[in-house]
Amino acid sequence: MTDGALVTVTETVRDRNGRVKWVVAGTFVGIDGSEPRCVDYRVRVVPTSAHGQEMHALAKVMSEMEAHAISIDDADALGEIPAEGIPRYVFEKASQARLLAKAQSQVAKHPDAHSDATRRALARATISRQGRARIGRPPSMTLGEKLRILKDVADAYSEGIPRARATVAERHFMSEGQLRDLLKWARHAANPPLFTNYGPGLKNDALTADAVALLDEGID
Repeated sequence: MTDGALVTVTETVRDRNGRVKWVVAGTFVGIDGSEPRCVDYRVRVVPTSAHGQEMHALAKVMSEMEAHAISIDDADALGEIPAEGIPRYVFEKASQARLLAKAQSQVAKHPDAHSDATRRALARATISRQGRARIGRPPSMTLGEKLRILKDVADAYSEGIPRARATVAERHFMSEGQLRDLLKWARHAANPPLFTNYGPGLKNDALTADAVALLDEGID
C-alpha cells in the first residue's frame, strides 16, 4: 500500500540540434516510508509550432502530461509495487523496435482488421532479414534519421573528405563506434539494404537505390 505520497515530475529532452523535442513525465509514490517508486512513465513528442509559439506548445504538452498522470487512488489499487519501480529491462523488452515488430505481426495475421493507411505505414518499417525489428543503437533512431546520417557518410566518401566517418560522427554527436554500428546494420541487417558494401579498395560505398527512394519519399 502507498502512504499517500505521490509526485509527478516532467522533464524536457532536446534533439541533436538543441531543440526541445520530447516531454517525459514520471509519477512516483511513497511506499510505507521507503523511497518513492516510479509507477507511471510516459514520453510525448512536442509538436512543431510556428515561430514564437514554441513555448506555448511545450507548456500545453507538459500540462496535459501532468493532468493525465496516475492518481493516488489508482496507485493504491496497484497492490504490490516492485522495489525498483519500473526497471530498465521493461523499456528493453517493450522497446520501440519490439512494439513495431509486434504491430507488423498483428497486421500480417489480421490485415482486414486494419486500415489501408496502417498497412502502408507498417510496410515501410525497416526490419532485419530475420524478420524482426533490430534492437540496439542504430534502430533507436528513426528511419529518417538513419537515412540522413547515411547520406552524409555517402557524400563525405564521394567528396573525398579525410577521416570521413569520424567527421560525420562528430557532426551528428555520435561516436565512431556508433556510426560503424549503423553502417553495419544498413549493409547487412536492414531489409532492404540501405548502404552498399563493395569491399576494401574497390570503390566508395553509397546509398542503395532503396535508400534513395525512401529519402525522396521524405520519410521521417
